[in-house]
Amino acid sequence: MTFVIAMLWDAGNRHRQTRRSDVAFWLHLAAAPMIVHPIFASLGILEGVDSFASSDLVLGLYILLALISIAVDRRAIMVSALVYVVFAFSNMLETYGMMSYSFALTGLCIGATLLLLSALGKIAVRTY
Repeated sequence: MTFVIAMLWDAGNRHRQTRRSDVAFWLHLAAAPMIVHPIFASLGILEGVDSFASSDLVLGLYILLALISIAVDRRAIMVSALVYVVFAFSNMLETYGMMSYSFALTGLCIGATLLLLSALGKIAVRTY
């Protein structure tokens, strides 16, 4: 519901030049964890599910949420999902042998991907 209200506030100011854009930003920021947490919690990511299938599912959901985030031109959903992706992949790397560098390596890869998606999303939005 908060996401829908945020989208309504965004729709009223397409150029993001008024206070409506600020209100929509904070509404998106509040809605992102409310959308992301139930999705990843239902997968059991925080309880230590460490299989390749669950990691693939987490990555697929992250890509879907990133595309939604780019489509609405607000990155809050993408950033909220980032915590779960880093946690899932670092657990998987620790399970399969890369114990000391798993969190740093996962953070670097996912952070670089997030930066790339964000930059490409800005280019796509501006050319549209």
